[in-house]
Amino acid sequence: MSGLSVAARRIGIGVAAATVGSFGIGAAAWAAPMETQSVVITIDAVTGSQTFTATGPVNGSGFDTPLSSRPTGSVTHNVDQFTLTSGPQSGSTFTVKSVGRQSVTFDPGTCSAVISGSGNYVTTSGSGALTQVKGAGHFTVTGTIGFMSSTGCNPNANPTSGGEVVTASGQGKV
Repeated sequence: MSGLSVAARRIGIGVAAATVGSFGIGAAAWAAPMETQSVVITIDAVTGSQTFTATGPVNGSGFDTPLSSRPTGSVTHNVDQFTLTSGPQSGSTFTVKSVGRQSVTFDPGTCSAVISGSGNYVTTSGSGALTQVKGAGHFTVTGTIGFMSSTGCNPNANPTSGGEVVTASGQGKV
């Protein structure tokens, strides 16, 4: 896979990762009111690691595992599973589907890809403390991924620096 393709895939992952933004905690799914949920996902372009921090009804941090990604032109359809490794729901997981539009522009002067995107997501299932999770919202993605190495600029190589930040917000409950 070329570096720019890796960048595009990772933005797609980021888009999916953003879907984490909407899931809440309540006494019972039918009785709990929808609450504001915010999530910030950080994607390292070099290692591919995807971590998140959630504030709101779900409050903690963890990692994102991409399950599927299907790009269709500038639109990407993703499914990701998020695992909480800290916070009150530690050990719980939730799955999200997202649809987002993305733009990747290569700047030869800086040998980097500038990424932006936005879309919508829905939380589809959960485990542990999040078995009754419900939610939906919107996300944005921004990032810069570098391809400069000791041998020069090579946008077909794996990324050498940078990453993306996904900011998600929405309403959710459990």
